[in-house]
Amino acid sequence: MNIFEKKLRQGHSPSLPIHPVELFHSLLHQEGYEYLRGVQEEVLTQWHDNRHKRDVVGKMNTGAERPLPGY
Repeated sequence: MNIFEKKLRQGHSPSLPIHPVELFHSLLHQEGYEYLRGVQEEVLTQWHDNRHKRDVVGKMNTGAERPLPGY
């Protein structure tokens, strides 16, 4: 028996966001990480627009604006 059979019989499921920026906004966030920085949003949007292509690579600075606790 297919474990998803019941779900498949129920029909259309609610529409869930697939755009990475929309996904980010739908998550719970730690204080100080409530929003994407401009360059982060730009990279995610460009990736999303090209995700159907093969071997898409994104490069982005991952430096933090403030030190992590304990460092």
